[in-house]
Amino acid sequence: MKLNASNTAMWPMIWIMGIWWLSREFLGPADHDGIFYSGEALRHLLVLNFSRDIFFDSFTQGNYSIFGSLYAHAIQFMGIKHAAWLMSFGGRSVWAIGALALAYNLTQNQPTSFRVATLALVMLLPSTYDGVGFFKFGEAIVTPRCWAEGLSLLAISQSIKNKNLTAWILGGTALLFHPLMALPTLVIVWGMTPPRIRNLTGGIGCLLISLAVFLNIDPFGRILTVLDAPWWDVISSRNIYITPLTWPPYRITGTIGLLILCWHVVRVENRPILRRLAQVTGYLIVIDLCLWALGIYARNALLVQLQLWRVLWVGQILIPALWVQTLHAPANWKTPDLIHTMMVIAMLVSQSWSIHLCLPLALWITTPQGREFFNNHPRIKYPSILVAAGIFALTLPAIYPDIVVHIFIFSQTTAAFPVLFALSQEPVITLPLIAGSLWLTQKLPKPTIPQALVAAIVTVCSGYAIYAQWKTMDEAPPDVRSIQAIVPPGAVVYWDQGLTHTWLVLNRASYASFQQGAGAIFSRQLTLEISRRLNLIAEMGIQESGGRRLDATMATNPAGLCADVELDFLLLQGQYPDATHQIPHPYAPYTDPTLSIFDCAQLRRTATPPRLD
Repeated sequence: MKLNASNTAMWPMIWIMGIWWLSREFLGPADHDGIFYSGEALRHLLVLNFSRDIFFDSFTQGNYSIFGSLYAHAIQFMGIKHAAWLMSFGGRSVWAIGALALAYNLTQNQPTSFRVATLALVMLLPSTYDGVGFFKFGEAIVTPRCWAEGLSLLAISQSIKNKNLTAWILGGTALLFHPLMALPTLVIVWGMTPPRIRNLTGGIGCLLISLAVFLNIDPFGRILTVLDAPWWDVISSRNIYITPLTWPPYRITGTIGLLILCWHVVRVENRPILRRLAQVTGYLIVIDLCLWALGIYARNALLVQLQLWRVLWVGQILIPALWVQTLHAPANWKTPDLIHTMMVIAMLVSQSWSIHLCLPLALWITTPQGREFFNNHPRIKYPSILVAAGIFALTLPAIYPDIVVHIFIFSQTTAAFPVLFALSQEPVITLPLIAGSLWLTQKLPKPTIPQALVAAIVTVCSGYAIYAQWKTMDEAPPDVRSIQAIVPPGAVVYWDQGLTHTWLVLNRASYASFQQGAGAIFSRQLTLEISRRLNLIAEMGIQESGGRRLDATMATNPAGLCADVELDFLLLQGQYPDATHQIPHPYAPYTDPTLSIFDCAQLRRTATPPRLD
């Protein structure tokens, strides 16, 4: 299908793309998990500076990704802020291309309205796929996840066209960016191959994995490792998203609803290739979630570290997109079709378990029995439509607090259009708006003119937002050369300004921070050592939260922390009489005007030895 101005799907698809770009704001290299990958990139460039950082001493996801190396090359050319923007923009561009390819290949020989609907659900449905709201697909942060997701969508789109070799190449490339995100894709691509090839490659894969376990090749050898109590206690409290016990009821009912919808697709879809895709996706989700629960129950290191719940990101994209293909053409809709569609979409966008429980009724409505019921009871036609519309409307009050919070946050950050950013994140608003606008413009004599006008407005808004985010990266970082003159490369530093400034501004190894504990899931050594160091910091009177000091009170015994031989320099705002250096704080007037620097090695040399009597 050619993309041209006369194509009735072109302009609405541009609306969707523009809204999707507006729905995420890039906040810089330290936003969310971006801090870890920005630090990883700097480690590639400044090996000595980060050689003793506890976070990089252990294995992290960065050890299995080419992203850090690519990011490091970009930093060399344009600095860390603009490089972070470029890597984020590149990842989202790949994601958008993957979404377009998936929508096009799923809707071959379908009316253009199916293509628009498929793309809208792929790009605009809620993107959170964990239980506590930490992780989203297609996010505008500088991580390899978005790259791996986009390449995965491209791989699956090629599987639909039976281009298996291309699909394997794209899936393998996604694996190079983020193995945990690409793993479900490779299983789907494998499941979509012809039976003979699938059996052969499956057998070879099982033999290779068994050999890797026998030879204790990392990470496969970890299948024999059990998380002991000290390790598990830290993981289950610090990385709370890994355990299903922290998931709210609506996430559980939403996942069950997704599987029921997948079963519905398998039952009614006529095209074998799409039915096969739904079967593979459904089986994969069930198997992965069962293995995840088993891993948590048995505290198996490998099963916990694989974070198999991540399979939900691909399920939340594919299953709604496949469901669209089972619908009748809108021109042939009857009352059951309209009610069914409204109720299913309400389930997909809702954060209410009670709405999720309505899904079986929504699916029954389109069965022969359901259609016969409506034919035999014509009087309930309009009341039933109103009830379905009411169920959808029930999702609106729940999102109001989120909208208010997002408007406030975006108005305080760099968002060009804080209200648009906030509203574009809510599918309860964007999906009806797109459907209503499309229906209204189709009623006009020349629908392409108003559709093109709306597309132009959305494109200008999203383009300006992207440009504004780029320009905010021009802001120069604080001048920390006076600190760097005192703190040499390779030193381990604790700075109460936070991990972001220790890594990305000062370019030094961090002694300890709450954020560095994110790697606890992968390393027992890191888990126990970071806990020890954070306890020492707490004894000094500083409570860590997200890598920053919670208050401006003076530390009670800063020199006492220097007794730990792993710490080289301690940097605290405020005037401390026993500090070895006092210099103007580079972040003043936003902090205390004085920065006290403790040379811990010097303090240990001059410390009075304890009396033994």
